[in-house]
Amino acid sequence: MNIAIEGMDGVGKSSVAKLLAKSLGYEHFEQKLIDKLGMDKEFYKEFVNYVRNSNNKKMSALFFTLRCMIDNSDSFDSIVERSITSLAYYEKDNINKKMLETILSLGVIPDLTFLLYAPTEERIKRIRKRNPYDEDLDNPEALADGYATMLEFLHSYNIPYVGIDTTELSLEDVVKTCHVITCAYLKTKEEERKKLLEQLNDIYGFERNEKGRNKKLCKTNMM
Repeated sequence: MNIAIEGMDGVGKSSVAKLLAKSLGYEHFEQKLIDKLGMDKEFYKEFVNYVRNSNNKKMSALFFTLRCMIDNSDSFDSIVERSITSLAYYEKDNINKKMLETILSLGVIPDLTFLLYAPTEERIKRIRKRNPYDEDLDNPEALADGYATMLEFLHSYNIPYVGIDTTELSLEDVVKTCHVITCAYLKTKEEERKKLLEQLNDIYGFERNEKGRNKKLCKTNMM
């Protein structure tokens, strides 16, 4: 079972991933690629910056495709931070539909994705709490609200996911929710999982205010 924890910066992906892995007895990887290749973390950051700033815009998409393939290459139970949903969001301007569909055919889809949500104001508070000098506070990309794009991708390509509004939940509550959902998902027959995910998104799905109106983002026709 491979689980991906997704969401925008500051929503709590790392904290949830670590504690959820511990509660489930799974292995946790902040970046499985670093562990697999024995890379130095600082070198990895420099390499990622080089790739993302390259004039060859497809290079970045190909690199993150490799990362997603490695994330899903092992047979043991694991939890990773960011996966194909993040690739689809951050590389949306660099890849077309045909290329994305090719990428999806390469074994990059996690068994289950948790899309953690919090509005930008709440994410800023959390980032400041973890580090008042965090560089993400001055990074428009980090503070952007990309949830609509992520959800559109998840719906369009039938990615098994549950969206969870973490705004009013404690870290412990989010982890417990993800734990219970994972166990229920594993116990459910494959042919019945579509209905289960629909029900779970009705329960935990989140809303945001868009242009003065509340717009439901977690649709139920996912699969």
